[in-house]
Formats: sequence, structure tokens, C-alpha cells
Amino acid sequence: MLIAAAGTVTAQKLTSSYGKASTDDLNMTVFDADTTAHAVVLYQSGYLNANTLEFTFFRRIKILRKEGTGLAEFTFNADESSSVRARTLNLVNGKIVEDKIGKGTIFKQQVSQGNWYYRIAMPNVKEGSVIEIEYRRFLLPASYKFQDIIPVIRAELLLEENPQIEFRKTQVGYTTVRNSREFFYADYVPAFKTEGYTNSHENYITRFDFDLLRISIQGINQAFTTDWEAVNKLLTDDQNFGKALATGSLYLNDIKERIEAGNLPPLEKMKAAYESIKVVKWNNEERLFTSTSGLRPRFTDGSANSAEINMMLCQLLNRLGINSGMVVMSTRENGLLNPVYPSLQKLNYAIVYAEIDGKGYVMDATEKYMPLGMLPVRTLNQQGRLVEEGAGKWIDLTPEKGEKSVVRCELSVDDSDNLTGKVTEEMEDYAAFNFRKDYHSYASEDEFAESFEKARQGYSIRSYSIKDIENIYGKCVFSTEVTVAGKIQRAGDLLIVNPFVFGQMTDNPFKLEKRIYPVDFAHRRTREYTAIIKIPVGYGLERMPENGRYKTKDDGITATVSYSYEGDEVRVICTFEINKIQFLSDEYALLRDLYNRLIAKQAEPVILKRKADETE
Repeated sequence: MLIAAAGTVTAQKLTSSYGKASTDDLNMTVFDADTTAHAVVLYQSGYLNANTLEFTFFRRIKILRKEGTGLAEFTFNADESSSVRARTLNLVNGKIVEDKIGKGTIFKQQVSQGNWYYRIAMPNVKEGSVIEIEYRRFLLPASYKFQDIIPVIRAELLLEENPQIEFRKTQVGYTTVRNSREFFYADYVPAFKTEGYTNSHENYITRFDFDLLRISIQGINQAFTTDWEAVNKLLTDDQNFGKALATGSLYLNDIKERIEAGNLPPLEKMKAAYESIKVVKWNNEERLFTSTSGLRPRFTDGSANSAEINMMLCQLLNRLGINSGMVVMSTRENGLLNPVYPSLQKLNYAIVYAEIDGKGYVMDATEKYMPLGMLPVRTLNQQGRLVEEGAGKWIDLTPEKGEKSVVRCELSVDDSDNLTGKVTEEMEDYAAFNFRKDYHSYASEDEFAESFEKARQGYSIRSYSIKDIENIYGKCVFSTEVTVAGKIQRAGDLLIVNPFVFGQMTDNPFKLEKRIYPVDFAHRRTREYTAIIKIPVGYGLERMPENGRYKTKDDGITATVSYSYEGDEVRVICTFEINKIQFLSDEYALLRDLYNRLIAKQAEPVILKRKADETE
């Protein structure tokens, strides 16, 4: 929707404001419309002043339970000169006590030219508190949300018209937003209920997204995000993007010469460049823009944000004769890009695109243990936009690789009715990356093994070995000698055995009766589990579960569980494959049912019985 002002200022007024919290707000103990809520937005407003072009955001929150105190931290993006005021109210001996924020509780950091990140720490927030926060900024924010992960009783937005600005307003979400001309409001908006495998609630939460198209102030007439080509130009002209990328790259000479000395073919040369840039450590900041106008200072520091690291890689590849550019995108947590509605404000990340012999490759060099050919999960968000001189194009970010794991267990029953033996897990691609990253987060190998053991109920590791932990381009193998308690129950002459000692499904991530937004697994997944259990002397097989086969429509997910018995061994093989990344809402019921049936199947025991001649 385009809003181009051509009228007078509206007479519509917001119904509340900062400083108007009541004793009734403080006495509130439960939200009747959702008694499970740990907090509720009592009132929220946004107001664009037509005369000053200043936008004011205000929110009043009631903390109902201890779990709601996490809302004491508030973040937003604005310009450097933005003003903030906030306070926490508590009822003490029947009187309202106010705690205002101080300068030490406001943290701000420059994200890019003219864009700052603010974090506000509210004081003395506890169960029963009421929080009020207000900030003012120039022009509109990237979005205004009518919905949140907690209920919203009333949300209002007043956009006064001004002929000097033209902007696009795009509505997202499923909640009805009513309006009277430029006044928008929503009442009793339910909390957005999220569950497993959602790419981002930002894609579905009810809100307006804003993009500035044109501004004319004091003789200045400038176009902004009228189309993706305009976004492309804004980026190429930006001091912390296009101009930073175009700065000198002589600091990369040593790396360039070392790679060229190897006389490598193009693909191996690209791999060498990708690994070489990892000498610069990622500081965990996800950014679209650099923090300085050049890359050399960050390279010298040995630490940089994601945009800076990937721009270094782009520069190095081009120096090596591999045609490369930057792909701008929105991360999974930040929400999807809309190809129809160009948006600079929606972009928050950049990766590298290169072409060799007509084939495109996407890269992100921030993750030390991720091999070339894979992207961090945070970037697997359908598509990004290649920034090129004059124009750009869409780049598909669908991953070619998935998560692969093969587990093999060779077990027997000991005298204490435990399962004991060897468990080996062989991991590839995202499974191997996740394992290596987790492994290297511990101070020692023994500390990792101890944590691995504690995370699995009844698991006791007697010895272990790890193969190819440092070779990120190979499989990773974790082998353990284990004793597993709690998988066998004795009932008279019977041993009731659960053969799933590793990776058993016990909880369905899909709990909602109905889901209106898609399921997104980010990438494909393949898991194979084999358990060979030696039947103890004096026992025979009494009963095995029936084999099971499960699948969704179009084989998007397939699973099998099969049992066999030969000699003195019971063998269980379970396969689970997610072949499709995204499932729409009309497929949700079948998906949820498949998980329920597979969980039930894996819980079925193998029953062994003492032989008649062994009972005496």
C-alpha cells in the first residue's frame, strides 16, 4: 500500500500515553482472556507527527508472572539523536513507586551510517510491575507490530499525512487491523503461539512494514526503495557497503600470493580463499554493513562482524580472478524478503556469491567449522539479492546438503539389567558441523564427553574415541563404550527391553491442534539407527513389535521401523528422512500425526522370556 500525503493533519487522537498507568494496572494479577499469559501489553501506540516527521513509539506492559521479567530488556533501531524515556512502576504498601531509567541503563551501538541499535535495561522489574517505555526517532521504523508473543489488549497507530514524504505500508499477519483514515487499531490481539521448526515468527506476526520511497524537504528531492534497482544503488553508494568493498585490498597480498603459488584449479583456489579468511574471527555480530569505511583495520584486529568477514572473502576471490559479489538478505530470525516489495530496512545480512565456469556458489566464512558448500542455518532463508553495478538478481539459497547421521549400537544385557556395549555415530554435513562446533565449545575433550553423557538419561560412558574432528571436509565419527540404565524392566520371567538407547523420539515438537503458518526444517535430514541386542543366555524372544512404515504426502517425510530375530540377536532398524524443507499449513495435521505414531512405535518394547528349563 502506498501512502502519499496530500491533506491536512488528522483530528484523530491516541487514547493513552506515557505517564498514564493506573492503580488498576498495578493491581491486575491475571489476564482473563489468556490466563496462561506471563505478561500482557496493556496499551501500545505509534505516532508519526506530520509537522516534525518524528515517530513516537510507546508501550505499557504488565508483568503477571516471574517468567515475564525477561521483558525488562527492550531493543529497537533508530538514529543517533533518538530520545528515550522509561520507567518501572511497583505497588508498595498500597502506593505507586517509580523507578526511572538512568544513562547507565541505555546502551547504543552504531550498526551502519545513520542507524543505531538501542538496548534498554529496565530497573527493578518483578512480578506485578508495570513497565512504560517511549522513544522518538526521525521518520518511520522498519515495522510496527500489532501482535507479540504476549497478548496485546490495545494497539494503535496514527500516521499523519505529509506531502513531503511518500512511503509504502505492507500488512503482514492474520489478525484484523481496523482503521479510520490514517488511524489504525487492533483490540485483544492474541499472543503469537510459536512452536518447533518455524523459520521466524516475524514472517507471520501481525504488523505493518514500512519503506521510504521518496522524500522532499527544503528543496531536496530524493528517491529511495522504489524498486530493487534503487535498493541496489543505495547499497553500492553506501560508505559501509559498496564503498567499503571497493576500498584497497593490498592487506590481502600475502594470502593471495600464497594461494597462487599452489597453482590450484579454480574450485580448489576458491576453497583455499574461503579457509584463509577464517584467520579473522567472527565477533558474533550479524551485520549488513561494515563498522568502518575500510576492511583493513578489522583484518589487522583479527576480529570482525559478518559483513566485514564476507567482504574480505569477496575481495580476495576477485583478486584471485574469481568473479565474486555480495548477496544481501534477511536472516531466518529476521523474516523473509518479499520480492514484490523492495525493502532496504528488511535487509540485515550479506554473504558471498562467486561464479566458476557458469556455476554459482554461495559462501559465508564466519563459521570456522563449516566447509565450503554449506551455509549457516541462519542464512537459509529462501533467497537473497546479488548487488551488482546497475542492477542485481535473485540468488536461490536452498541448501544442497542436509543433516546426515548413522548410528549403530551393538549391545548386550548385563547382570544389573542394563544395556551395555558399543555405540557409534557417523555424521556428515550439518550433523558433523553441529557436532564439531559443540565439541570445540568445551575446554577439553573429557569435559565434552561428560556433558554428552549428562544430556542422556541413564547414559554412562566407559570409554570413547572421536575420529576426524578437525577435518571439516570429512565425516565425523564418535564411538563410545557405554552402559545404559533404564531401558530394561523385569517382570517375573520377562525382560521388557526398549531398544532405542540413542536418539529416541519422546516428544512431539508439533503440539498445536491447528497451525496457520508453515513448518520449515531449514534443510533436509536423514537419520538411520540400528541396534543389535544379544539375547542373554537362558532367554528367548517372547514378542517383537510389528514393523512400521510412515510417510507424508509426496514422501516429504518417510520413516520405517523394522524388527528381526536371528540366532541369539534381535535387530532393530529405524530410518527417518525429511526430504522436503517446508510443509504448508494444510499438511500440518498429517505431519503431526506421523510424529505421534513414530513416537508410539519407538516406545514399543521387545519382550524376552526366560526359557522353561532355566527357571529352576
